[in-house]
Amino acid sequence: MGASHSNFLSNPEQFATRVTQSQTSSKVKEYDFVIVGGGTAGCVLASKLSENPAFTVILIEAGRSHEEYLFSKIPLGFSKLFLSAADWAFSTTPQKHVKDRVIRLPRGKVLGGTRDFNTPGGTLGAAPFLAFMDNKGQRSSAAAAYLTNNVLAWPNLSVAVNCCVEKVLFDDENNTLLATGVELRTTRDGPIFCVSATKEIILTAGAYGTPHLLLVSGIGPRKELEEKGVTVVKDLPAVGKNLVDGLPTYDYLAKPLSSLFALVQWYITGKWPMATLAAQGAAFFRSDDPSLPYSVPGGKPLPDLVDLSSGSNAPDLEISWFPMLILDGGVGKIPPGVQGATARVVNLRPKSSGDITLETSSIWDKPIINPKWFSNEHDTQIVARGVRLLLRIARTKPFSGFVDFREDERYPFLWIGTQDPDTLSEEELYEFIRKNSKTAWHPVSQLEACTARMGKSEDSSVVNSKLQVHGMQSLKIIDASIFPKQLSGHPCTAIIAMAEKASDMIKEAHI
Repeated sequence: MGASHSNFLSNPEQFATRVTQSQTSSKVKEYDFVIVGGGTAGCVLASKLSENPAFTVILIEAGRSHEEYLFSKIPLGFSKLFLSAADWAFSTTPQKHVKDRVIRLPRGKVLGGTRDFNTPGGTLGAAPFLAFMDNKGQRSSAAAAYLTNNVLAWPNLSVAVNCCVEKVLFDDENNTLLATGVELRTTRDGPIFCVSATKEIILTAGAYGTPHLLLVSGIGPRKELEEKGVTVVKDLPAVGKNLVDGLPTYDYLAKPLSSLFALVQWYITGKWPMATLAAQGAAFFRSDDPSLPYSVPGGKPLPDLVDLSSGSNAPDLEISWFPMLILDGGVGKIPPGVQGATARVVNLRPKSSGDITLETSSIWDKPIINPKWFSNEHDTQIVARGVRLLLRIARTKPFSGFVDFREDERYPFLWIGTQDPDTLSEEELYEFIRKNSKTAWHPVSQLEACTARMGKSEDSSVVNSKLQVHGMQSLKIIDASIFPKQLSGHPCTAIIAMAEKASDMIKEAHI
């Protein structure tokens, strides 16, 4: 049975077995299901699987509990978690097509995952973002919604925090690879602990974490693993490949909140303005819509682009807006006296794709993340259309009445918002995009594949339709990394739905 508790476990002695030279597998602490990664999908699965009192379940999260971070509860406070202990703080390799910039990739190292400091839950057409807050004005993440005090009190559920899973363990039984357990530590040089799974190990570490864990466990492209000294367990060429994150371009419009006063107001009343969403809403467009003003009057005709959308009426562009200035991906300091709003353009169906590879054979060393943003000119052209459209929207009443369009050399980040879309050249626009695009914070998959995508072939995919890793018994992946196609929107709601469905499948298979 899982450890009985009313809160989270951080000492492996409570829930795992210390590994020594004399340790045998028969003595290792056992659970029916071992879930690795306490993000959105992990929280859903831990809650739903443990509904059956006959199942013992452990959820292992590398970060701390969401309850330890005040700003994870404040809807407008998400950016305060960037570069904190709650952030994995990944970054890309220098990106050739965006001026060789190294771009930060915020990811949630906290129970609840990136959803604890991403903004919306989902969208429907052109509308305000859908998200959930409780009656105290607090953000409701997957951890808060699914791992309630009542759920955490179940004796068959253990939730471990501050514990990093270093690798998945395997046995070869009758020429069949069987995932049997995981090794974990609380620090890089600390003692090794182990837990084993009698039914299944489920990876829910996300689009970066899941392929990283697979690779250090010996599942991935044989040549890459051997170069890093990793023993190959299963040669799966698609692990870590086909990474795509929509790279948005931000447009800043000059005209903020008194943050200290707003924080005190939220703490006392749980109400506006800190109780509002950072991203207020979004609109979705097609870049080939002839009714929209994407071109320059009298200018050259726009080039024809390949339609990568999911259907004739599906969007490939998103514009979302924020009631504040967001500089340097949310960590930049706003000059005193400068007020404004931010809008961003996101290419929902990028043609460029990259990969995740190993820096070393250790999970404690961050992986090499190379999205290869804008390596295909198609993506630059798509975003350019969106930015020009956004500039025109900004000059439409009543919005234009609130914006100061005068250029001010003291604040170069406001430059794009002052430009006239009818005179801004394509060259100037492309240059701005390459200098200023930043991550959209939700890497999932592209039109063809993802970092652990679902499919039939072992050459081009990682899991099958039952979410099992190819050639593996009792090892599943259930997170955004398995999406076979890019979503034309925000992934959180789809991940929750997938995890709910997967939990039903798993329960049915083990009844």
